[in-house]
Amino acid sequence: MLTETIGRAVFERFTAGEEGTLWYYGELSRIFAERLPGTLSMEIARTVDSIGTAVAS
Repeated sequence: MLTETIGRAVFERFTAGEEGTLWYYGELSRIFAERLPGTLSMEIARTVDSIGTAVAS
C-alpha cells in the first residue's frame, strides 16, 4: 500500500492534507456502506481503515 511505502508524505499529494483526506475518504466509505452495501463498500471501508491505521503508527 502506498502509505506503507511512502508514509505520511503521501498526503502531500492531496490539497486537504492528512486529516482532511482521511475524513473525506472516511465519509465516502460511510455513505457507500449506507447506500450500496456489499462487498465493494466493505473493501473500501477496509482500505480506508488500513490507511488510517498505517499513518497512526
